[in-house]
Amino acid sequence: MKTHNKSFILSAGLAIFSMLFGAGNVIYPLVAGALSQDKYIFTTLGFLISSVVFGFLGTLSIMLFEGDFSKFFAKLGKMPGFILTLFIMCLIGPFGAMPRIVCVAYGSITNIFPQTHLIYFSIGTCLLTFFFCIKRKRILDVLGYVLTPILLVSLLSIIIVGLFKTSHLPTSDYTYSKAISTGFNQGNQTMDLFGALCFSSMVYNIFKARISLKENENKKILSYAITSAFIGLILLAIIYRCFIKLIAFYGSS
Repeated sequence: MKTHNKSFILSAGLAIFSMLFGAGNVIYPLVAGALSQDKYIFTTLGFLISSVVFGFLGTLSIMLFEGDFSKFFAKLGKMPGFILTLFIMCLIGPFGAMPRIVCVAYGSITNIFPQTHLIYFSIGTCLLTFFFCIKRKRILDVLGYVLTPILLVSLLSIIIVGLFKTSHLPTSDYTYSKAISTGFNQGNQTMDLFGALCFSSMVYNIFKARISLKENENKKILSYAITSAFIGLILLAIIYRCFIKLIAFYGSS
């Protein structure tokens, strides 16, 4: 594997992490940890199954269809496949994930600038997102080389500071099975599976366009794309694990 390809695979993995890490990926690990407290290890298990494991299976499924989102869902039939595709796109777009992202970001920024108006902030956020995404082939580069490193440094800083200040771990009345099911339910709400289904199609096709023609073989592209997805989802799992543990200590404070 060429050095250039290794670099691009790593960049794509970081980009996948960034694409999947939205508002729900901040909210629901914290909810899961706060509810489970000393049972956070079992909650983490359930959470990772419904978010990361399901997300990886979704990624693998789309990539086995060579990134053809429509072909994958067409197995259900033309009309059912179209309806399900439309539903998922709406859910991770204008009627689900995007409003959630804007609202969480707005809630954060108003702690610093309390006079910020939601409408203006929403318009500005959407325009900025459009600016970064307007050139499809550059999305992985922008996310992988620029935005994701900033995001990871910020998240790791919060985690490291938090871990050094942990004290007594509160006791929860949850049973082990209840903790696992709570984590599973909260993990589902991140919508990582839906995000993985959509983003993996784009990642596969970008790999196909970027790899040189003499290497443009489906098996190699599939291998590179799956490796990138694995990197992104492992990073996501690490952040989930740390967030759940942190809030398990601080949730009752």
